[in-house]
Amino acid sequence: MALHLLPGALITALYALLAPVVRSFGFPSLMGIFLAILLVLIPFELGYLQYRSRRQNSDLSPRNVVLYHERTPRA
Repeated sequence: MALHLLPGALITALYALLAPVVRSFGFPSLMGIFLAILLVLIPFELGYLQYRSRRQNSDLSPRNVVLYHERTPRA
């Protein structure tokens, strides 16, 4: 449950800090969400995959942690 809620809470906190700054530079406040995704969500998810791969003693490749990486057959 924490892996579901924590990234959203972190993004919300960073957005609350960034939105006034972004607006003062003349950008729409939506730019704050984009920056929060870039600065929090992507590193958090990639960092968690790296943590899991180290925990499983694999070769630090996220491909070894994500089990379903085969293509879906076309209908």
